[in-house]
Amino acid sequence: MSERITISGWNSADERGIWQFWELPESSEDIFSLFAAADIRRTRDKALENLETLILALTSRLFVLRHHPSFPDPEFAPDRDALNCVRVLTRVLPYLYEKDTLQEWEERFFWGRRRVRSRKAVIANEVLFDEEQEAQAESRADEFEDAKPLAEELIDTLVDLLFFSELTVPKQAPGKPKVSYTIWQSGVGCNVTIPTTKEHESNRCEILRLLLTLAGQSMYMSPNVLPQKGTRALTYLCTCPDKQVVLSVLCSLLNTVSGMTHSFWEAAPGCSRDRVIADMVPLDSQIQSRELEGAL
Repeated sequence: MSERITISGWNSADERGIWQFWELPESSEDIFSLFAAADIRRTRDKALENLETLILALTSRLFVLRHHPSFPDPEFAPDRDALNCVRVLTRVLPYLYEKDTLQEWEERFFWGRRRVRSRKAVIANEVLFDEEQEAQAESRADEFEDAKPLAEELIDTLVDLLFFSELTVPKQAPGKPKVSYTIWQSGVGCNVTIPTTKEHESNRCEILRLLLTLAGQSMYMSPNVLPQKGTRALTYLCTCPDKQVVLSVLCSLLNTVSGMTHSFWEAAPGCSRDRVIADMVPLDSQIQSRELEGAL
């Protein structure tokens, strides 16, 4: 991966075998074995364009899957692909944060405005059509549109995946949207616990790890810089104009932590329920302060 190879465009990325990163691994452990720290740093320092290509390919695949009409379908839009994209991004991004000289590049790459192929054009390549529909899909193949900054679309996608039918929450009834901002556990804001499987919980953890990675950039900032600069990903998440989204995320996390049994906390050395809840209070305060600012 550290060889100087410029891969441009989705087809070229396929030819280089980037698809293997989301199709072959079966767990987070596979990702950590595949991406050694030394290899990521060498690629970052000597061939940053390769990391750009990798990140663009992973996020593009994730966005396509999120909006695919069949997702999560093991044949046409497997959740395995989405989870592996999330895992690779979680593994790679911290090595970009640790290098101060990449701040200007990061601002441009993650937070700059973009023009991308339209969502209909991208999904058209993923869905099987009859002859008439295929002709219409071909006519849209070259459609482009203005898009949100990459980081914003990634955060929006991850939040949606936290509440996605058959991925992180139970299957929705026919005709209902696949994304349902339902609070996971009873407690604050909800008195009903939705049915949950171990697979749902595991998938939530994978997605939350990437959100924490995006929000954890402050770990790489000096104490005197952090209050002035803040963490842009966390600010974007907390200032989401849709209060239902913000409150569903916050209450789901808070209620999940509050509902864990004493045996869980006893098995987690150096951690306690009160401590975790206390750590979440500043986030709650930040959300409320943002809402008050918007009301003034």
